[in-house]
Amino acid sequence: MPTDGIVEEFEKLPSGHPVAVTMSTTFGLSRTMDVVEALDSQGFEVLPHVAARMIPDRETLADIHDQLEQSSISSVFIPGGDAETPAGPFESSYGLIRELNDDFAPSYDIGISGYPEGHEFLSDETLRESMHKKEQLADYIVSHICFTPSTIAEWCDSLRQSGIDLPIYCCVPTVMPVSKLQNISDMIGVGKSANSISGNSTPDVSGSDSTYRPTELLDELETTGQISGFHISTFNRLSTTREFHQSQIAR
Repeated sequence: MPTDGIVEEFEKLPSGHPVAVTMSTTFGLSRTMDVVEALDSQGFEVLPHVAARMIPDRETLADIHDQLEQSSISSVFIPGGDAETPAGPFESSYGLIRELNDDFAPSYDIGISGYPEGHEFLSDETLRESMHKKEQLADYIVSHICFTPSTIAEWCDSLRQSGIDLPIYCCVPTVMPVSKLQNISDMIGVGKSANSISGNSTPDVSGSDSTYRPTELLDELETTGQISGFHISTFNRLSTTREFHQSQIAR
């Protein structure tokens, strides 16, 4: 997230790593794009999140598009966003993605959201219809956090059976205390699988400090053969995430 001092934190890390920058209602649109520009100039492989419901008008969308085209950014993730009321004409990610494709012909890839456990405000039917409309304009899918590998695998199967064959990247949370992860899961609308991280009922929770480590989740998802890669949600725990990543490589 584009919090105060986050660009300076990245100066401690080697450049070249892929980095996602979320767009939140707390920090606003301009802060996000400023951080995106700064990290891009430092040599990171930046994946901006452009939340449709936070875009106030088509002129702002054009400015964002121009900034992306003038950078080295090759991919953008476009969710609907968490704003209760749209700031402008885009109520959903589909409307914004369609506008980009119709009026700007972007050179960068576009990613869309997927929900293995459904959405807390949208029906399953609405999600299916939306996915089928967006997949014709998008290049890949990023799943919402889910802690149950079998649920993710079944969701992947259902997408393939419905004719959607976009690459799927699975969003996985980084290492952190269970209590903090539970609070975050509640805030971002993770489904029933979040219950599995309480009471040490998953092998990914261990230690007297009840720390979550997604080792087993990553291992099980890799065996499904349906995941093209992973999107590790750091929640700005950069050093912890890097240490975990290096430990995974060393296994």
